[in-house]
Amino acid sequence: MILWISGVRGSGKSTLTKKVLKSLGSPVKFEHEGLTAYNFNDILFLGRYKGRITGLGTFYCSKDNFINYVTAVVNEYKHILIEGHKYITTLPEIFEAFDKISEFKMIYLETDISEITRRRRERARNKEKKIEDSATISPLSRYDSILNNPSTLIRRNDDMNMMKKTHEEIMKMLSI
Repeated sequence: MILWISGVRGSGKSTLTKKVLKSLGSPVKFEHEGLTAYNFNDILFLGRYKGRITGLGTFYCSKDNFINYVTAVVNEYKHILIEGHKYITTLPEIFEAFDKISEFKMIYLETDISEITRRRRERARNKEKKIEDSATISPLSRYDSILNNPSTLIRRNDDMNMMKKTHEEIMKMLSI
């Protein structure tokens, strides 16, 4: 199975992914053609793991190379876990490609816009950066094409109790 955790900035993707990865144990890191990946006992995580998770933000390759890489390695691992919103404008194409090679699910974290704004402003204070509300709202329309796709599981993520339920669901999907 290919499992992709996604959502707009501040929706809780990285926090949820950290919980999942912590549950998987210690990884083995490797890099291949600009992609950083981690093997957690036959579960491949694509993205940066140590420190702040940036998911696909660390992938310095085209959408086509990303699809080709996943296609090439999908049979080498029990599951592939992806986190992030890179390539979001081409998701229908990626959905189609991944559906052909494996069971594919995207968990889209839906979070109240006021909570997203609060989280982003808190991060900005910690980093002394300015966050504009339009940077939170504008990416929402990019997901329109995939939210009604049967491969997309929409999960509320407004608080830690909601996140805990989604974490448990992901662990069941990964058979952990």
